[in-house]
Amino acid sequence: MSEETQLRNDKPADYEGEERSLQSQLDDLKAELIAQDHRTIPALKTFLGRKQWEESDPRRRAARDALFWVIFSPVMATVATGGFLITLFAGLTWRATERQADEARRQAVEAKRQSDAVIEQNTHFQEQLRLQADQIRQERELTNASRRAELLATLYDRRDCRPDELPESEKADWTPEKCPPRASARARAEAAVAFWQLEKSAGNDRPRLMSVDLAGARMWRPNLSGATLSLANLSGTHFWEANLSGATLVETRLPRAEFVDADLSGARLWKANLSKAELSFVDLSGADLGEADLSEAGLMGANLSGAVFLNADLTTAALQNANLSGANLEGADCSGASLPRANLFAANLRDTTLCCADLFLVENLRGVELDGSRHDAFTRWPEGFDPIAAGSTPVAWWNEAPKE
Repeated sequence: MSEETQLRNDKPADYEGEERSLQSQLDDLKAELIAQDHRTIPALKTFLGRKQWEESDPRRRAARDALFWVIFSPVMATVATGGFLITLFAGLTWRATERQADEARRQAVEAKRQSDAVIEQNTHFQEQLRLQADQIRQERELTNASRRAELLATLYDRRDCRPDELPESEKADWTPEKCPPRASARARAEAAVAFWQLEKSAGNDRPRLMSVDLAGARMWRPNLSGATLSLANLSGTHFWEANLSGATLVETRLPRAEFVDADLSGARLWKANLSKAELSFVDLSGADLGEADLSEAGLMGANLSGAVFLNADLTTAALQNANLSGANLEGADCSGASLPRANLFAANLRDTTLCCADLFLVENLRGVELDGSRHDAFTRWPEGFDPIAAGSTPVAWWNEAPKE
């Protein structure tokens, strides 16, 4: 047996009691330290390791008390309360958000329903508008058709007549068309303008009034641009400031018709009868007057630039101060025509008859094509101008000058 063991075994009983008392005091001190350690992690760690001590060990109870203190301490209660409040606030916020989202979804569904209803209503309205537009269009077409028939009746209806009521010269070739119109000249003129406007409003840019009888009518500022008046009877008709630009008047009868400040630019007057018509200062630029009868017509100061007079009859026509620059008078008969101060720059006078014509003061005659043209001794040329050298052929039709 060792000496230490011997000494331990030889300890007196009092010493052992003192040792146990000190150990008990030490355990109590440790228990107090454990109980006063309110740190969360160490308190939890001590609590989980309490089983190493006996049930009667104060440290075991101190570990439990320390954990309870940590859990139920004011700080933790504040933290827990704060956490609870935060959780509660978050829950309430989430619930409010969910309600808002539900309300937003409900509103979106309601908005879509209303939008679909509006779209359906708009579609219905558009269909109604389309139907109304179709109805209005049909009514307008019926109205226009009725109005058109009324105007055509005014323009073309003729009185009933018998051959024995006509002059002897017209009885042989009598036809119903020989009867006089039922409506007055003024009514027919107004109907012609109204018919043209009606056709234009219906989308017809070139209304047709073939063979209409407007003889002797007086038309103030009629807008007949682009109209077709071929084969019409416009004898003695007065046109004041008329717009007939681009109009078609093929084989139209216009003897003694009067045009004041009228626009006939680009008009087609092929084979039209304009004998003794008054066309002074009228715009006929670019017009087609091929084979037209312009005998004794007044064309003073008229704008005839670029016009075509192919094989036209211009005998004794008055062309003083007329602008014939670039005009084509090939084959035209200008016998006895008066052209003082007319502008013939770049005009074509090939094969033109100029017998007894007055070209004495014509401007820009040099350079005009005169090949094949004919003149006689009574033709007046500008001073110093040699027509033969320019290509004109002298002819002798009369033995004496025509009487004035």
